[in-house]
Amino acid sequence: MVAKLTKIDWVRMRQLAAEVEQLKASGRWTLAEYHRINREAIAAGGSAPGARDWLLHEANPAWRDEIIQAVL
Repeated sequence: MVAKLTKIDWVRMRQLAAEVEQLKASGRWTLAEYHRINREAIAAGGSAPGARDWLLHEANPAWRDEIIQAVL
């Protein structure tokens, strides 16, 4: 059996990372924005193992329990 590889749109992922930086710099980085960016990252092929790890590192530590519960 051959595993299907997820093609990641790295251009879009870099755009999303830049958007996160802009949101953080402007004080508009919220849990709702995190979830929105996460959905967009999934659409960009971020379901590949490790592709969205960068986004979890950008999350406010206070959000982590809620984020983890949403995944479980």
